Amino acid sequence: MRKYAVSFILLGSLSGCYTVNQAGFTAYAASIVTAGMPIVEASARLRHEGFECDTRSSAPATTCTRDRQSILPYTCVERIDFFPTEDKTTVARVDVKQIMCAGL
Repeated sequence: MRKYAVSFILLGSLSGCYTVNQAGFTAYAASIVTAGMPIVEASARLRHEGFECDTRSSAPATTCTRDRQSILPYTCVERIDFFPTEDKTTVARVDVKQIMCAGL
């Protein structure tokens, strides 16, 4: 009986782990940032979702990243780049990057 209780607790704790779902992340990104949106609003929405945005890293794009931790020894980075229109006031294009993970 004790063996089952330990297994259940371990299984329950692992069920909260981050798992990579590129299709889900792409759909999620599309619901937050869209072409035609003001750049200020796009940055604010991503920051509200836990992303850190850097306008200097890959000019002319704004690069926003978010680290996702797991209780297992690995971390994943989610990245969304968006490019401005010529007048630099609205988003012209959104580029959702592949989720990258690294660990032991």
